[in-house]
Amino acid sequence: MENQINNQLPVKPPNEKLLWASFLGAIFIYSVVAVMIAQTGEGFEEGKGFIELESEMFSVLFYAFLFLAIIQLIVLFRWNSKTEHKLMESLSENKRNLFMIKYALADAIAVYGLTLFLINGNFNHLILFSGLAIIGMLLSYPKK
Repeated sequence: MENQINNQLPVKPPNEKLLWASFLGAIFIYSVVAVMIAQTGEGFEEGKGFIELESEMFSVLFYAFLFLAIIQLIVLFRWNSKTEHKLMESLSENKRNLFMIKYALADAIAVYGLTLFLINGNFNHLILFSGLAIIGMLLSYPKK
């Protein structure tokens, strides 16, 4: 009987501002994890990271991530309430958590920085991409 009552209650989606704050917090958590990794020093050398890539290969990876980050920021900048409204109309009731896609786009930029940091151990890459991710989060701040 109790199971039937629980199954019939509508599930309220999480507050959009709370989700936004959670994704923003994740960006800072990545930085804290990077600092912890750098301080432990086990298998990690500053300036080398965990993986020794040739500088040319690392440059290709860096610019590929930078290109993706810029594209994602453009998408977030161009994403407006009209776009969101049109997408919401075309999607079913189950897929109305479209705003999470915006936050994931911004958060992914910080993951690029963390990845580059783990590969080469340079904090500047982490700081650059974390800054770009924060800009993306500010562009996607909930309007409501």
